[in-house]
Amino acid sequence: MLEQFHDIGDKLATLEGRLSDPSLMSNQSEYQRVVKEHAHLSRLAELKD
Repeated sequence: MLEQFHDIGDKLATLEGRLSDPSLMSNQSEYQRVVKEHAHLSRLAELKD
């Protein structure tokens, strides 16, 4: 179970990196998908704490 939380942290870091990439904004559907996934994983990470 703890390994899954570690994976969430890694995935969040990856998504944050993608969100900081200006080229992501040129693909609105991908941008929306990344934002939604980031929001979902952020909520899960908050539950862990």
